[in-house]
Amino acid sequence: MHISLNLSFFFLLTIITLASGENSAASNSKIHKLEEKLDRLLLNYTELHPEVVILKQKIADLKEEVRQKNRRLEENNAKAQPSQTPAVHPSPKKTPPPTSDKKHTVISKPDKKGQPALARREDLPPRKINEDTDLFGKKGTLRVPLQVKETAGVVVKSYPITTVVPLPLGQYHNTKAFRIIDSAGDTIPAQFNIVNRWWARDNSIRHLMINFQPTVSAFSGQGTGIARYYLQDDSAGNTTKTPLKVKQTSNLITVITGPIKFTVDKKKFNILDKVWFDQNQDNKFDDSEKIIYSNQKNGGVFLGRLPDDVQLDSSRNNVAFEIEESGPTRVVIRAEAVTKYFNTKKHLHGFAVRIFAYANKPFIKIDYQLQNSAKNKIFSWPLYFEAMNIDFRLKLDNNPKVRLGIGDGSIYERTRENGLYLAQESHDSFKVYDKKTKSTLSSGKIADGFIDVSDSEKGVTALTRYFWQTWPNGLEIDSENKLSFQLFPEWSAQWQQKLATPHFTKTGLYWLEDMQHVYKEMLLFFHGPNTENEELINLAKTFQYHPVATLPTAWYKATRATLDMDGFIPIDKKTSTIDQRHYQYKSSNFNIDKATQYNFGWDQFLIDIHRKWGASQGGGWPYSVSSFIASENPSDYYFAEQFAMGELNVRPQWMAQYSFDKDWKFLQLTENPYAGYSWRKINGGNFRRHFDAPFIEGTDIDAKPRDDQHAWFYHMEEAYYFTGNPWIKDWYKFVGEFRKTFLHRLDPYPDPSTRGTAHALAHALQAYRITGDPELINAYQQYINKLRKNQSPIHGSISRMWNGDFRSDRASWVGYLAHTIITFMNEVKGKNWQAYAEAFNFLSGLMEWNYIYGNFAYQVNSDKGQRGSSSYGAQNLADPQAWYFLHTGKQKYLDHLKKYVKEGINGGDKVYSNALEWNGQFQGRHVQFVREYKKADLIPPKAISDLKAIPEGRRITLTWTPPLEADRYHIVWSDKPISEAPTTDKKMTNWWAANALGPDLIPTPNKKQKITITTSRSIHSFYVAIFTFDKNDNMSPMSNVVSANFH
Repeated sequence: MHISLNLSFFFLLTIITLASGENSAASNSKIHKLEEKLDRLLLNYTELHPEVVILKQKIADLKEEVRQKNRRLEENNAKAQPSQTPAVHPSPKKTPPPTSDKKHTVISKPDKKGQPALARREDLPPRKINEDTDLFGKKGTLRVPLQVKETAGVVVKSYPITTVVPLPLGQYHNTKAFRIIDSAGDTIPAQFNIVNRWWARDNSIRHLMINFQPTVSAFSGQGTGIARYYLQDDSAGNTTKTPLKVKQTSNLITVITGPIKFTVDKKKFNILDKVWFDQNQDNKFDDSEKIIYSNQKNGGVFLGRLPDDVQLDSSRNNVAFEIEESGPTRVVIRAEAVTKYFNTKKHLHGFAVRIFAYANKPFIKIDYQLQNSAKNKIFSWPLYFEAMNIDFRLKLDNNPKVRLGIGDGSIYERTRENGLYLAQESHDSFKVYDKKTKSTLSSGKIADGFIDVSDSEKGVTALTRYFWQTWPNGLEIDSENKLSFQLFPEWSAQWQQKLATPHFTKTGLYWLEDMQHVYKEMLLFFHGPNTENEELINLAKTFQYHPVATLPTAWYKATRATLDMDGFIPIDKKTSTIDQRHYQYKSSNFNIDKATQYNFGWDQFLIDIHRKWGASQGGGWPYSVSSFIASENPSDYYFAEQFAMGELNVRPQWMAQYSFDKDWKFLQLTENPYAGYSWRKINGGNFRRHFDAPFIEGTDIDAKPRDDQHAWFYHMEEAYYFTGNPWIKDWYKFVGEFRKTFLHRLDPYPDPSTRGTAHALAHALQAYRITGDPELINAYQQYINKLRKNQSPIHGSISRMWNGDFRSDRASWVGYLAHTIITFMNEVKGKNWQAYAEAFNFLSGLMEWNYIYGNFAYQVNSDKGQRGSSSYGAQNLADPQAWYFLHTGKQKYLDHLKKYVKEGINGGDKVYSNALEWNGQFQGRHVQFVREYKKADLIPPKAISDLKAIPEGRRITLTWTPPLEADRYHIVWSDKPISEAPTTDKKMTNWWAANALGPDLIPTPNKKQKITITTSRSIHSFYVAIFTFDKNDNMSPMSNVVSANFH
């Protein structure tokens, strides 16, 4: 039932246009405009609304007028074009807009006089047609506009980008029908990959990743630098061909993009073993066109802290390879070798590499991740080292020309001679050095981050992304044409930034914390001898800030796929009037003298710096990067990307190739409270942790992982759905395995706090939505059953010890828990009604606790009969309570919420303004909606009044007649009488504290139905009642309660 409703709404949004004859252009144009107006009206009104009726009649009259004109013209043998038969795109699943039959929830926005305005549907919130009328195509096919926005201020021609598009539940199960067209309607090469699915519901595609190569003019001001492309579903299979090819054997991977060919050696992995550049474009790659030649010392070169500790990636024999993508526009190869720690004198670095190749492109992107997450020992140590480089030997003439981008459109140029290098020594300082003499050749503040080396026939440019932001970074060519990406240059060291004044370590070393991974991005561009400086500068700018494809806010709202808590979005169009293309760093981010503010350098960029060493600091709310949805601005895309990079690179909370089933018994990874130093096993008692050896003098822990009570990872999942960053997915694969410790209740010192439980559950659920691991969702359901056992059947609060109060809880913390429970319910809705029913009962207890006792209070003890007064900090619970009203129709919860919003409760605070209007923050989506719209249909189904129980042995057959508007059942049972009204009588059971059943049985109005329940031998008295919900999620009163006794 739910799936068909979503299908109906999806097609309802589709714009339908009737084709007419072309002999009356003016009339047809008028008809077209009126039909667009009609489509807009139908999104808000029913077909019976007077405006709709009048407009439809007007359109019909105009069509008849055109038809008559065409007939007369034909009869008179006029030269006008013959008319075409009107055609409507068939849509068998399309249903008319709802009338009074209550098949859909109705929402209305009050007019200025306070009266309900025109009805709208709530099952998928209303979408207003704004200036972008091409959101859906005129023939009923999918037509999602992708506004590709240039962000670096330069013309971009066919540059590869990735965008992620959410899709509605139930629509697509494979990618065969998709294609990308440009503004002229031409299909362009594109590659479609599935980011995730609606796993537990119908396994349809939830987010679609698209790789294509748009062309867009330069951004020069508001509204410029935009190219329009469209995602459509009318393809019989994307047949656009490209020269991109990949071939794999047991020893070698070979890739041809068109202009270049390269090989990856699987036995001696040196990243790119050989590279050829097809300079004469004859599609042949002979030896004269080779530009990188094979050398065992190519690839990753790690210089450890001890003499002679040189670790070559090519010497590793445990490298795992995977071709992650192989399509018409992109090939992605992944290679990984894990960390091995034996003792402080024998510590092998781990690494993971991604190689990206693009159709028709003469460049290769390389992501290199340095890892320190040994799982061969229970306890490990920091990875100390002197330097980490990526080297390639170039096959160029002796003493080639070298060009360096030194910022502001300037180039430093000279011949190679004894070698030279570009060194970004701080965020605002770089120098160009002669390699032999160390003399300074040039200097400035922010370099472009590239070096180009070329001879009379060919050349190569090396670029590092976020060159100055993740300093120190270097690019070098030596006297033998060895090209080096200095990811951790030997000429610098760790920047220590903790409590004291930030400074370089006196040890001269770098170190990665135990369980820390860091990745950087590089590009190799191969070209002929006459490449202009401007082309190199522009490529560097585009590599730093590539074009970003934005989707209409309305599309995120319609699909409800991306955000948690039902994916609900309360706005129809973007909130920002500013066209901002890159994220503007705050002035405090540059304060290098302040440890809690400075945000640059590889170990600071762009983490929430004030919580780097103390995630448990008080204050604040979880992060969200969904402002990208609200603003449609690339600046918010880049903030999401960079903020996620900070989480991945800075915090020590990752282990490569960790498997709960294989590794937990030995390693016993655990988060455990509070403000710990590591996610390793606890050793030596409560909260104490252990490293294999003391840190080297002059070094210290430089970052901490998040603890459960502050496990604010919500932004990470959001960033993945915007960027498609594969490193985020890698991390969530680990998170899914890691969180099984919590889900299976194996933590040695479990966190008793409601918020700690909530954030850990949410973290596990994020991993489930990304990876689809069914063990996570099943374990989550089991964990809810554990929580229900700890929930007071009288008050709805959670058992725990906090500040000495057994039933003391905080509304803000309950809000976090309700938030993740609602998100779980959305994952199983319509597929596992039993899990949904159990979660709903638990959630209902929390809502009742807040309504009677909590009152959005900072803290209250319901066991002592306390009634709280509201606190502004409890606004985390406001959205869940708004959601609960929308999904039960119980007015008291809305009235309670509105009192909190407007004036506060029991003399307490009212909410902060950021919970009232949503611009992409963590809170406010549902609150804004219920403040601006009225739920016009608040009439629930009538209560079932003829429920009967017929016992037979240990089985009970229930019979009843469902009310007219019942759409689904919610059954509750207990060994004590059940009360719908709140009760503190221990001889009774509050309905939400009873056991829940969520049958798949579909109501058949006015016809007798039955269900049989088998009880266990431990049950002697059995009481049962039934609620029904209509299609608008209005919850009926409870039925009569029936009982049976067993002996």
